[in-house]
Amino acid sequence: MTRFLCLLALLYTSAAAHAQAPRDVLLNICNDTRFTVASAAAYRTSPQSGQTLRAWFLIQPGECLNGALSGVAGETLDLHVMSGSFRWPAADGDSAFCVPAAGGLQYASFPPCGGGQEARDFRTQRIERSNRRGSGGRYLGRVSWRISCSDLSAQDAALCLQAPRDERGLAQLARTLEVCNTGGRSVEVLALIPRPDDTYETGEPQSLPAGTCAPIYRGFPPDSQVLAAATLTQRRGGFEPLCWFTDGNAVINSTDGSCPENARPLAAQLAAYGPFTDSYTVYFEAY
Repeated sequence: MTRFLCLLALLYTSAAAHAQAPRDVLLNICNDTRFTVASAAAYRTSPQSGQTLRAWFLIQPGECLNGALSGVAGETLDLHVMSGSFRWPAADGDSAFCVPAAGGLQYASFPPCGGGQEARDFRTQRIERSNRRGSGGRYLGRVSWRISCSDLSAQDAALCLQAPRDERGLAQLARTLEVCNTGGRSVEVLALIPRPDDTYETGEPQSLPAGTCAPIYRGFPPDSQVLAAATLTQRRGGFEPLCWFTDGNAVINSTDGSCPENARPLAAQLAAYGPFTDSYTVYFEAY
């Protein structure tokens, strides 16, 4: 009886060790967006080791990644996908790792992150068994994930569908414009998007209380430029005088700082975004 129990224990230990032995895992990540996405993976190479981070796998629009990770131990791995300002998972992930801008293989580290790295949320994916065998006759693992704009929040999903591509094929950064009111009273603020004919597309105006900040624009402005405007007459600090016809929502330049009776004066400042800048803050002082 003792010999039989020892044999069972030996078989169980052997099976468990075989299940945890490193294996190759196929990554079947499909890109249902209109732009290229980049994926990073964090995984263990032995049950006792820390995690390894592999970044970045590029996946073209409408295609699936046909790649593999070598020597993956355990039954799960963690994945992150990004393009421009868009991130998958969109909400809080199952874990967070520090990822570099450049691709490569490195030990995975946790936030807070050092220079040149950024904290990103990852989703834990269970490794399934594929129908393909690898070395030693063992079945390869497989992880599948479809990336779509519909996975994002409602606002980001709408932006994702219209996002232009940068020179690498990734989504361009969505530009966010924030305004702050450092004065002592409320002020009305709005975003102005320049048109080629020297007119402006006007954003939705909103009241900004004293001592507060708020985003007034997020999108892809032409030439990466957008103006922040407030119903003020201040001229210092590089503000441009404009006139806002609220009945027709038109905005014109004011050469001398004065406006017609049916228009309200605006103080505006241009936010010009660099190629890697996604946010800009303009400060108004309402007094």
